[in-house]
Amino acid sequence: MKRTAIRAAFVIGIVRIFAFWTAMRLMQASDIRQVVGYFLLMVTCLPEMGVAKPLRFNVPGWVVFVTGLIAATSLALGYAWARLFVDGPRATERKSF
Repeated sequence: MKRTAIRAAFVIGIVRIFAFWTAMRLMQASDIRQVVGYFLLMVTCLPEMGVAKPLRFNVPGWVVFVTGLIAATSLALGYAWARLFVDGPRATERKSF
């Protein structure tokens, strides 16, 4: 299960980080691309941006911090995904005693 969790976390993290950086790039435009970038930010990393709000005044530091948060939460999502779908939903019941 550990290998599957790491693989899932890696894939989830890469997709989310790519979407975040793409959205940040799209937000610099002043046409419809800005709308697409805003939507992409809201869909992929709203909780991480909320946590990093105090760093918003320092744009490079904020972007790097949010990227790190995305990687950390993706690790948790990968572990949860592997735990649920590889071990099965009843795995915790079998191992509880």
